[in-house]
Amino acid sequence: MPFCLMWANENWTRRWDGMEGEVLISQDYLADDDERLLSTSTGTSRKSGTFRIQGRPLLMIYRPRLIPDTARVIARWRSIFAKKFNEDPIIIMSQSFDDYNPASSGMDGAIEFPPHKLTKYVPLVNSEAKILDDTYSGQILQLRRHRQYSTEEPRPDFPLIKTVVPAGT
Repeated sequence: MPFCLMWANENWTRRWDGMEGEVLISQDYLADDDERLLSTSTGTSRKSGTFRIQGRPLLMIYRPRLIPDTARVIARWRSIFAKKFNEDPIIIMSQSFDDYNPASSGMDGAIEFPPHKLTKYVPLVNSEAKILDDTYSGQILQLRRHRQYSTEEPRPDFPLIKTVVPAGT
């Protein structure tokens, strides 16, 4: 099965909600690290089974807004990819944490990340559910409403990869 990589470029914490609680390993953005990062990405993308679009490697970035001066860094990466690896990658961002349009970051497109992008627009159905644990404080949503919002959303003026989050219904 073909695969591609997404760089989860955030601090490693004990929480999985994107918050900066207890940091286990911090994500630093040093220009000296760029070539090593891209070398790993390029090395992986040359192996059989990795996903390419029209022969170009695909690199996804989870939270581009966290990269200081994102557009400048992406431009530097493109130069490194061309000079060092003879590659012209397609660089896309995840639509998460209110990052929506890749143009401001110098990226080629975006990929939906339904847990972040769609849940903010789909109404909760907690009141319709029979909750057995009175200490439950989560959010309950219907998958069909996610699907409906995603399919009815107007087409953006940039390439967008639509995605789904599988779940039992």
